[in-house]
Amino acid sequence: MANVGSKAEREQAERRRLAAAELFAEGVPQAEIARRFGVTPQAVFVWHKRWLAEGADGLRSKGQPGYPPLLDEQQRADLVVVLKAGPKASGFDGGWTLARVATVIRRRFAVVYRYPSAVADLLHRLGFTVQKPARRAVERDEQAITNWRTNTWSQVVEPPAPLGRGPAAPTSPTSA
Repeated sequence: MANVGSKAEREQAERRRLAAAELFAEGVPQAEIARRFGVTPQAVFVWHKRWLAEGADGLRSKGQPGYPPLLDEQQRADLVVVLKAGPKASGFDGGWTLARVATVIRRRFAVVYRYPSAVADLLHRLGFTVQKPARRAVERDEQAITNWRTNTWSQVVEPPAPLGRGPAAPTSPTSA
């Protein structure tokens, strides 16, 4: 089965399978159904097998694949409101970090996100993007970095070789 991600994609795939069920009932050959819907004959074979065993209900979507989300739709909507209010409203100085968002989720919804990557995935699904790194080195010297970029880097990088006769150049003096 194809990896169908969004709810809209799952609904579209379900409509396609249910339309195929109508064609099964009409006796349309499986190869023709595959051609009409732009799917593989193997997919139509699996649909047909499920249709014979369970009827059209066997072709309905089983819902979102994978582990159920830790936050329900209302909690996710509430989280968006909290995040848009800013970190100060939640008692933090500075900007949002993954750890701070996880803390807000734990305090507000009693749900623990163990891994920062899970919080990052949640934020991405909610439409948030990374804006800046979480921290910078205390020792960072902006003046030294600028100096290195302008002076040292230009000496380290080799200029490109001049164009001319290379390995693909003609070898015969008459063809030059």
